[in-house]
Amino acid sequence: MLLLKYPGKKYRRFRYKNRYDTPLLIFVIETSISLFKHLLGLALLASFWVLATKYKSAADITEPSAQLDSDKPVITGEVLANAEALVNESKLERPVTEPETNIHPPDLRNEEWILKINPSSFVIQFGSSADVDLFDEFIPIINSGEPIAIYPFKFTPSGRPVYGIASGIYTDGDTALAAIENLSEQAQAYKPWVRNVADLSTQIESAVKQIKNQ
Repeated sequence: MLLLKYPGKKYRRFRYKNRYDTPLLIFVIETSISLFKHLLGLALLASFWVLATKYKSAADITEPSAQLDSDKPVITGEVLANAEALVNESKLERPVTEPETNIHPPDLRNEEWILKINPSSFVIQFGSSADVDLFDEFIPIINSGEPIAIYPFKFTPSGRPVYGIASGIYTDGDTALAAIENLSEQAQAYKPWVRNVADLSTQIESAVKQIKNQ
């Protein structure tokens, strides 16, 4: 399973510092990793399918034949009454549990929060989507204790606004990269990356302006 983990700290720093100098190389590396994961996943699915087929065949062979109707036990009214009494008794004895509540709901913010941050700082962006409802799955996964911001920052070829979701405020890129390393494996699986607030604010302001003019 170590092969499925996203590359470590050294590669993340290399990607961040060389994202403008060697974009083609980074693209090739990212694509190769993605293809390897998909091929490995397909291989695992094929293995599970073969095992499931063998198991089903064995079950069909060893499954005992059903009883004839004449061999079925007779269920009387007394038996049904006793069974109903046991069910009612178990319901009374079952403790009532209160539904779980989120004691500390996430601190959700919009693009205005990003625009007020020091432009020289950095945030961690976890993903982007034209459908903001998809971010519902990100919010409990991030779980960093930092405010979470959702903001428009670009558009699809068809003109739909694309939204990003980010968290944290960091004074420099290395600190933000170190914070990514401390995230859970589930959060790192979404391949979060470091964003400079100055560059991100420029994108947000342009996107908000275009949305208002639509």
